[in-house]
Amino acid sequence: MKFGSFSLVLNKDEYSNIGFEFNDYDNIMLKITQKPDTLGEINYLDFLSKKNDYVVEMYKYTKIDINLDDKLIEYLSNCIREQDIYNIFQLKLSEEKFIGYFMENLGNIDIFDSLTQLLNNEPNIWDVDTDNRLTLFGLQMCNALKYLKQNSIAHLDIKVENIIYNNNTISMPFEKRFKLIDFGFSDTYPFNNYKNKLYGSPFYSPYCSQTEYPEWSLKLNPNDWTYNKQHKKFVHYVVINNADSNLIYKTDIYSMGIVFHQILYYINKYSNKNTGNHLLSSIIKHMTDININSRYDCDECIDFLEDDKDNKYNCCIKLI
Repeated sequence: MKFGSFSLVLNKDEYSNIGFEFNDYDNIMLKITQKPDTLGEINYLDFLSKKNDYVVEMYKYTKIDINLDDKLIEYLSNCIREQDIYNIFQLKLSEEKFIGYFMENLGNIDIFDSLTQLLNNEPNIWDVDTDNRLTLFGLQMCNALKYLKQNSIAHLDIKVENIIYNNNTISMPFEKRFKLIDFGFSDTYPFNNYKNKLYGSPFYSPYCSQTEYPEWSLKLNPNDWTYNKQHKKFVHYVVINNADSNLIYKTDIYSMGIVFHQILYYINKYSNKNTGNHLLSSIIKHMTDININSRYDCDECIDFLEDDKDNKYNCCIKLI
């Protein structure tokens, strides 16, 4: 089971615990989410049902309503009590509504799992052919952001937990084993929801969290959001400056740059490899530029990673 801020994913081995019956256990996982009225995935069913190399698909449009007296709720409640140390997915049975839907070929682990394996000195996906795998991963993720932009969608919650790796298909090229999940915070151009309300995950979203930073994070103060003391709320750059809403696509660029940095940090600290001169290290500075105007867009990221294969740019961020 994987927990998110307002959702969790059950694997096929857990279905029997809730008396749930479905024919195609091997290819799907069940996601349970609170507050279906605000669930981003429900708004993007058409988009998430398109077969592609970048986004985990919904399984046919299948979804289920979950009643409070359902065995599933009892099972979730017990699991959440066991996981209470993480203080996530607060279950309020008397108040919340739940919805479940199926995701096809979700994958085996998320990127956070791979970093935990590094930390614990366990076999992981970055062990073999590290430099080449990092380059392929970087290109896959930047192309995924381009795919979202082509569909007028911004993810707005890019982080290591929301990138899934699937090693079930031996014939699948390494880079195509990575896909994005969890579109609960997503918005569509011109992003009227997002630019008027700050959301996303701390340390990955382009705003200063003003809290204690984890060891892997970049301590930056980007100009995407400004706190308005008079109205006691954050206001986005495009609102303050009456700028083109296309700039908001760079929210995902920034977050992906943080993901790249986090992966390199873990590889450098918890393995014997040195990736200080790797392409991903070189591009992070451009992806996390504190000035939203000069920050790279997805096409610039792709061009950089494809053209700079000899590491001829010397703009690496020092990995602590």
